[in-house]
Amino acid sequence: MTNFEKIKLKPITRDESIKLIYHLTQDFQSRIEDYETFKNHVWEQTEGNPLFVYELIERFRKEPVISCKK
Repeated sequence: MTNFEKIKLKPITRDESIKLIYHLTQDFQSRIEDYETFKNHVWEQTEGNPLFVYELIERFRKEPVISCKK
């Protein structure tokens, strides 16, 4: 037994996810070559889970240039 409470994060809507992505990337959007593709990539990879959105964007933040070419 622990004193920790388990919290489940429910996926958020696509619109809410896009707003979250926008706010989390404001300081490095200039390093993202194709911002629309980037937003779609983050949404598809995270399926709207806010924690995963945050973690994925934090990984991208460390890159000098973000290219979403396939």
